Amino acid sequence: MLKAPMNERLVRVQRGTPMGEAFRRFWLPVCQLKDLHPGGAPLEVRLLGEDLLAFRGPEGDAGVVDRFCAHRGADLRYARNEVGGLRCIFHGWKYAGDGRCVEIPNVPEGDRICPRVKIRSYPVESKGGLLWCYMGPPEQLPPFPVLPWMSKGEAHWSGTFVQVESEGNYLQHIEGLCDGSHVGFLHANLQGGGGGSRFVQSAAFSDRTPQWAYLEDTIYGAALAMERDAGAGKRNLRLNQFLLPFSVEVPTPPPYAVSSWQTNIPMDDERTMFLYTSWYDPEPVEELRARVGDRSYEIPALQPGSYKPVLNRSNAYGQDRGEFMQRQSFSGMRNLRLEDMAVAEYVRGGLVADRSAETLVSSDLAIVKVRARLLALADKLEQQGHLREETMAVASHRIVPAEMDIEPGEDVAQRCRSAGVSNVELDREFAVASACLDSTYRFV
Repeated sequence: MLKAPMNERLVRVQRGTPMGEAFRRFWLPVCQLKDLHPGGAPLEVRLLGEDLLAFRGPEGDAGVVDRFCAHRGADLRYARNEVGGLRCIFHGWKYAGDGRCVEIPNVPEGDRICPRVKIRSYPVESKGGLLWCYMGPPEQLPPFPVLPWMSKGEAHWSGTFVQVESEGNYLQHIEGLCDGSHVGFLHANLQGGGGGSRFVQSAAFSDRTPQWAYLEDTIYGAALAMERDAGAGKRNLRLNQFLLPFSVEVPTPPPYAVSSWQTNIPMDDERTMFLYTSWYDPEPVEELRARVGDRSYEIPALQPGSYKPVLNRSNAYGQDRGEFMQRQSFSGMRNLRLEDMAVAEYVRGGLVADRSAETLVSSDLAIVKVRARLLALADKLEQQGHLREETMAVASHRIVPAEMDIEPGEDVAQRCRSAGVSNVELDREFAVASACLDSTYRFV
């Protein structure tokens, strides 16, 4: 169980809250670049409790700004997208991508007033198929995270992200990704595999009582590995990497042995945006999918003009309790993301879970670890005023998930550290980097 004050500390993400301030020290994904058309309509974005707009000007320059005009609060969602910024259709006030008001044409004194008018804006980067922004203090702008798929050739990572708006607090969805023992139930089919027949060889479905073999706090988050019986005297290890502030990197079992980055972005306390992409070194991802017949992470059907799924809590996520549930699917649902949403959106009667009455068991050790890691992050920011080591660690592209079979007696911790990135290795790196940190990055 988690006492109410600690739960409140974890789940609230608005500006001024402990977690909200901690999250604002990292580069955050905003949206897919393909959804921003140069000179097109601005995209509504809800991020950490703030109403924002993402847009690309006619010349391709991107911006993330406050959704409302500084004049009388008109919605800039309807603004004209012109060279140099967004022009409010109410009185023609125009805002550059950095939030500066550059034109006030409806009054004679407009040129004099302009320098004093500004709407909120955030620094942006366009990388890896996504638009990112930084919402923290400008003097603490961290290095940009070069995540694993970004360092691969584009053909080797999925350029089509699964993006779905979910109900429920971000932490409920993060905990689902860190909970390794649910896989053999929630995502299982009744023929011995899961998520489709491609997983029939995976110990994730044949051993439904796994144990945590390796749990370690790291500078970048936490390393989490579950151990399963793989047969023939071997053990299977699946190493998930919890990546601050709210992402999990997960390996997929053979034969579709890709790595995936899955993040649950807090829109506000009660809504979460999910983003998923995958990467694979030996061959392009799309060729691999065609070869093995992968249908695991199809984008669920979305409501027109939104990321909200057609199947949702109001219609039981399309759960089929007839022949499909009785003979094929453990959950009765036809999409992995919908399965995850069904168990994470509405918990103990609320969109923000009350954790004071939960009954935790040994399979929940990783969840306890991640909660403690997030609380420690907020504590450190309050005590030291910065998160420089953590944001530098996240910037490392060598942090990867892994799945492996190990022999009896093999050192589990060492194998996991060599497969991913260990705390020890990162400590060594940052001891060297810290000498020039202040001159390299704009930290306090």
